[in-house]
Amino acid sequence: MSRRTEITDVIMGLLQDQMPEVHWSSLITGASRGNKLEGAVSCDRITYLEMTKSGRKGVLTYSIYLLDTASIEGVDALADKLDALLTHYHDLGGWCIDSQVKEIVFGVAQGKADAGMALITYEVYFDC
Repeated sequence: MSRRTEITDVIMGLLQDQMPEVHWSSLITGASRGNKLEGAVSCDRITYLEMTKSGRKGVLTYSIYLLDTASIEGVDALADKLDALLTHYHDLGGWCIDSQVKEIVFGVAQGKADAGMALITYEVYFDC
């Protein structure tokens, strides 16, 4: 099993355990639109950093989607909860060196007052 797969499984387990109100799935790229509150975790990129005496370091860049097509579930609050959760578990229980939420982009459907989508860019730093 690759390091990317292992870390993705850890992230999925954490989100499913701590945010059960969201239907989570793991996808290769992008998210699918459903009729309920959906969440998706997608590892989009692996970047390798400098080589040191102790080895090489890498960064996994994830896109984490929260989708609520009806815009009624409070995606803003869920994105805040997700940010706090990932910040609290920054080392993913020892599976990585560190991690951080880099950005949250919100989407609002025309005619709606509240966000129906959030795209969270999440970086995980690990030893190769």
